[in-house]
This record gives sequence, structure tokens and C-alpha cells, in this order.
Amino acid sequence: MQALLEHFITQSTLYSLIAVLLVAFLESLALVGLILPGTVLMARLGALFGSGV
Repeated sequence: MQALLEHFITQSTLYSLIAVLLVAFLESLALVGLILPGTVLMARLGALFGSGV
């Protein structure tokens, strides 16, 4: 799953921005925010972007 996400994000900058938008939106919802740790996902996406992948 992680490899698929990395492949999807590295295809286009637009896809990566959409992924960040979706993570931020879903994390802000009350129920999803409890199940899905948005801070961890945002840190991983930031690390992916920072590494130039």
C-alpha cells in the first residue's frame, strides 16, 4: 500500500497536493481524526516531498 501511495504521489505535483488536501480534510473530521492520525500522515508526506521522491 505504501509503495502504491508513493508511486501515485510521485507522478505529479497535483496528485501530491490533492493527497495533502485529503489528509488534512479527513483528519479534521471528528470521527476520522480519532482513527486516522493526521499528524503522522502529514509528517510522512512531508518527508516524501522533502526527499525529492
